[in-house]
Amino acid sequence: MVMLVIAMLALAHLSAALPISMPLLGLLYTPLTWLPIAFVAVLVVILVAAIVYMLANIIMSANAKAWARMQIYEAFLSIVMILVFGAFSYLFFISPQAAFGPKGLNIVPQGSGVDVLGFSVLQQGCTSATDIFQLSVCDLSLFNGVAGSMAEFAYYVSYLTGIVPTLSIKIGIPDYPEENLNVGFATSLLPGEIDNLLPVVYSGIMFALLISQLQLLILSGSLLFLSVFLTLGLVMRTFGFTRTFGGAMIAFGLGLGLVFPLLTSITYGFIDTNIVSTCLGTSACGQVYMLGTVLSMVFTYATGAGVNLSLLTGGVKVFGYILAGLTFIPFLNFTIVDAFIVDFSRSIGERMDFMSLLSNII
Repeated sequence: MVMLVIAMLALAHLSAALPISMPLLGLLYTPLTWLPIAFVAVLVVILVAAIVYMLANIIMSANAKAWARMQIYEAFLSIVMILVFGAFSYLFFISPQAAFGPKGLNIVPQGSGVDVLGFSVLQQGCTSATDIFQLSVCDLSLFNGVAGSMAEFAYYVSYLTGIVPTLSIKIGIPDYPEENLNVGFATSLLPGEIDNLLPVVYSGIMFALLISQLQLLILSGSLLFLSVFLTLGLVMRTFGFTRTFGGAMIAFGLGLGLVFPLLTSITYGFIDTNIVSTCLGTSACGQVYMLGTVLSMVFTYATGAGVNLSLLTGGVKVFGYILAGLTFIPFLNFTIVDAFIVDFSRSIGERMDFMSLLSNII
């Protein structure tokens, strides 16, 4: 026991003297700076557990012995987790271009020069992202720009339908003008349901954009969440009375700081890449193009001419990708992150529910 204490004190002294490794320089906070305090906390826990173990031999309590052994194992596990995190932290900053780029999964938006729904944000692409945090923010930022343009397009369409004049026809009797005998009817050039439907659609798009912007806000702080929550959790886990709290913080740090950016870079990277390829196949996807497609459909049906199905299918695909990114994809990402945080926090600490916290924020 004395040799163990001496070894722990020597390691604490060496860890305080050693500089932080280069991979950890990308993190705002690192647990290696708190390693001496963690070692001291482990020594205190081992001392208390040893006293309890000796008293358990006197009172012949098997439960006290088991508790003391478990406390020592958990304390050593916390130190091992800190050292493993410090050793493998470089994995967080590996460039995803090789795996996600054209030679891999092909879910990194490339520079295309395509005007997508009136926005030229996809021209730059995300090829300059050097880690998963930058790539996820870039993917979601590009998608939010396209989705915001769709909301603008829906607003313009609803405005145009609102100013369409009403067609009125009256038939009067010339011989009796003073009696105001006439028969007439009035109708709008567009179906009346459109005026009632488009405001609802626009409100739904704005709410979905709010959720998407909330995702972008979480992604922007993902590296901060990873460093702060993981460092706090690893250090707090060395203390016996804050061990469950530390486990919950580790789960939050990994869920919001690593799992969520990884999911976003896969899902929204796939959507952005397909939007670019669809718009390349249909020449353009600007607002004027989309409105022109609708007007050309009305004209061709009225005159009996053929409809350009390639233009129509291209527009439908773009709207389909955007609607999926505004509805299904956020639900999928949040559900997976919530399941990870719930299961991981329950296994190493106190059970935490991410969706309940998110619903309170919204």
